[in-house]
Amino acid sequence: MKALLICLLLASPLLAETVDIPTPLQGENAADAWVFSGGDWAIADGMLTQTGQWYAESAFTSTAHAFLRDPVLSDFTLSFEFNVDEPGRGVGAPEVLLRSTDNRSYYLVQFSTKVAGVFLSYNDRDTFWSNIKRAYEVPMPRGEWNSVTVAAKGPNLSITVNDKLVLEAQDDRLKAGLIGFGSSQAVVSYRRIAIQGERVELAEPWEDTGGKFMKPEFRVICEDAGAGGYEAFPDVCRCANGDLLVVCYAGYDHVSFPREDLPKGARICAVRSTDDGETWGEAFIVADTPWDDRDPHICCLKDGRLICNWFTYYGGREDVARPGSGAHYKELWTCESSDNGVTWTEPKLIPNTTGAHWGCSGPIRELSDGTLIWPIYREYRNPLRNWSAVLRSSDGGETWCDPIWVDEDNADNDEPDICEMPDGRLLCMMRSNGGDSMWYSWSEDKGLTWSKSKKVGFPGHAPYMLRTADGVLLVGHRLPSTSLHYSLDDGKTWSDTVQMDVTIGAYPSMVVLRDGTVLFVYYEEGAGSSIRAQRLKVTREGVESIGWGN
Repeated sequence: MKALLICLLLASPLLAETVDIPTPLQGENAADAWVFSGGDWAIADGMLTQTGQWYAESAFTSTAHAFLRDPVLSDFTLSFEFNVDEPGRGVGAPEVLLRSTDNRSYYLVQFSTKVAGVFLSYNDRDTFWSNIKRAYEVPMPRGEWNSVTVAAKGPNLSITVNDKLVLEAQDDRLKAGLIGFGSSQAVVSYRRIAIQGERVELAEPWEDTGGKFMKPEFRVICEDAGAGGYEAFPDVCRCANGDLLVVCYAGYDHVSFPREDLPKGARICAVRSTDDGETWGEAFIVADTPWDDRDPHICCLKDGRLICNWFTYYGGREDVARPGSGAHYKELWTCESSDNGVTWTEPKLIPNTTGAHWGCSGPIRELSDGTLIWPIYREYRNPLRNWSAVLRSSDGGETWCDPIWVDEDNADNDEPDICEMPDGRLLCMMRSNGGDSMWYSWSEDKGLTWSKSKKVGFPGHAPYMLRTADGVLLVGHRLPSTSLHYSLDDGKTWSDTVQMDVTIGAYPSMVVLRDGTVLFVYYEEGAGSSIRAQRLKVTREGVESIGWGN
């Protein structure tokens, strides 16, 4: 996809003057001062309100944004208050848009009241949500007015929430533009909007371009697994008999604890394709413990056995325990199948990781010497800290060693995945929660020891690696939205971002199809989230989504 050249500033010093900008929130003509780009907006009693719990089911179809027609600003200070009146089922997030040059190009600050996080991203007509920086542990009570101050001076951006500086970042892609407001999955009201800044002009007039973000060619392969209609975190493998099997999380929301209509909480389900991804069967249950079973993964061993691994979740705090036990927060499980996924063993808890906050976000990998290696991570909160590690098994998964740290000194890495290179080295890639880049580490001894982690050079969540027969190393990930990168030198250098979809779910997985193309599966996120799949042509010249029948 060709990169968009964004129109920037004419930048005449004679135009720059710091002034107080009145914000029209009163009177019957107040709405004339705004451009409403999607959503349902109202202005009354000194408030701007997005009245619908907007969430784009396909993300590329619409937005819920309101832009002030005037002024165009370079450096500025913006203050306002927001109140999340009805959070809906999702992130419950007010949004502010900065230096917008059209209705698709801007810096976006999202205030997620669900996860107490402030997220700064860059967006344009070709890119949805290119992460710049994130801040967590930011209290923003729902049903109360929260105060925000955003300051922009040159490339420097700072965000203060409830009188506390929570985020500072630098980015110089946008020099000036309009200010806007938005919401995601919430009814949000804004009041006491005050702007002070330097009026300037744009090289080209601001416009509401209409149109849509990219619309990828995908298929929905699992829409409702029978546990509430929310599917997420897919993982795919090829069975010994040639079938493709995709396992996924199935519940009623992003977290699905037991309730009356789902007494055992979310479960692990699967769908099968017997024709190399052309069609998919009905969903069936792989595992269902009495808790929230999530982030499943699957691998097929050389002996034909399938191993599914996942973790159970008991709540977002260390003091939340599995009922009837002392096990806290997260625990690791596996189950197996010896008949290509038709029947499964009872879930087996990994005993030497119980009660210690361990989760997983990648499949067990079988190494060339027969060793099984399982990438896992440990998570603590208040403040958020994460460490990646691995488990090793020399008896086919019957027993596992104690966790081996990847980089114990780095407390900001999780959701690891591992890929074995032709020379036997292991590459581990890991998510960062607070930084601008994922991490990577190498092992020269089959995972017994690891190098100090270093930055990959681009952000991402839940990386998943696949190396093709032609030596193209792919890593799929969340952020921006659903994306991947590729390397032609086994991870020394990486391509630019290849954005696969604008949906933010991601948590992708890949498998090579019989014709040499690659099946790329991921999830949507949001109410009624489903599992999607794309078919990719992968060569040393690049990656292209080609749909089916090509």
